[in-house]
Amino acid sequence: MILLDDIYVHLNGDMPSGAREAVCSNPDGTYTVLINKYLTKEEQTAAFWHAVRHIKHNDFERVEQYGIQQIEKEAHDGITENFKERKSADISS
Repeated sequence: MILLDDIYVHLNGDMPSGAREAVCSNPDGTYTVLINKYLTKEEQTAAFWHAVRHIKHNDFERVEQYGIQQIEKEAHDGITENFKERKSADISS
């Protein structure tokens, strides 16, 4: 189980054009998330949760088998579905 205490977040102003976030695993089992500091607060929050989803689903171990494109598609599809579920819960309450 990954705890939020195991994730170090840094705002970074030197990311490549179009990059929202980057994640790397550290030798001690923690993770570092770099978030583009030029994003809005909402975009930064979304980028953080996108990174957490990659960590939670152990995507680092899956890259060789599935490739980055497939993993990103799953991540974006999952985020979209979670958003739809939250919105429908908000509407029905």
